[in-house]
Amino acid sequence: MTEFGNPLVAAEVARCIAEAREPTADEVARVAARIRREAAPLFVWGAVPADAEADAYTRAASAALRGSADHPSPRRAR
Repeated sequence: MTEFGNPLVAAEVARCIAEAREPTADEVARVAARIRREAAPLFVWGAVPADAEADAYTRAASAALRGSADHPSPRRAR
């Protein structure tokens, strides 16, 4: 397995997009935790329930891991 050393992009994101596959539940959880750790200081959630905040991070992680249908990976374009 190739390792991705870019600190700006989670290795799980790079692997899922490069391999043109769906993420595992563990990958979603790891990327959501990273997004929370790195982005949470930028947001003021206020009165938002904790489960809604966690759901937002999970949705962001899922979107990042799946890439975009508008911008398919080179492997999908073949």
